[in-house]
Amino acid sequence: MKKRRNRPILKRIILILMIGTSAALQYSAARYISVAGVFPNFMLVAAVTAGYTLGSETGGFTGLCLGFYQDAQSGKILGMYALLFLYAGVIAGLIPKKSNASDLPMALIAVYALTVLSEGATYLFAYVIPIMRAGLIPGADILRAVGTVIVPAAFLNVVCSIPYYFILRPGARTDASDGNRTGDEIQPAESF
Repeated sequence: MKKRRNRPILKRIILILMIGTSAALQYSAARYISVAGVFPNFMLVAAVTAGYTLGSETGGFTGLCLGFYQDAQSGKILGMYALLFLYAGVIAGLIPKKSNASDLPMALIAVYALTVLSEGATYLFAYVIPIMRAGLIPGADILRAVGTVIVPAAFLNVVCSIPYYFILRPGARTDASDGNRTGDEIQPAESF
């Protein structure tokens, strides 16, 4: 019988590739996937999906990295998206999970809810902090932004999160005692 070993290097490589791919998709392909002028937020999707499938620490780290990148690209307030994505990844990791086929709907609900919260917080900050209003709130109406931007963006993020989920799900570790996924380690392949 072969000794089981952890593969933290594989987990790091997958995360680095996911972070790079999400950043590249956000600033190159997102404009072609827009629906009614609303763009998917691949970075938020990656943070939430990493948190849900791999645990809150990994989701928080992924969210922090991608949030700082989005802060640097937007040029508004450094650290705002980093904190929003960090909290989204951590909260997604705290959602109870079962390792069965019913896991995907819960992951999609998590992406939807955390997208609404994150985008809502962004618009709330833009309403409170005048420097952020440029380009975010059409007509400075938060309620109109909920119907025209936040909810459609959440639905678009849910659709975009499905491939992320299936890429990251094999890396989630299952606790054999109760069937709950903990997400702290990559599960090694079973030996024959």
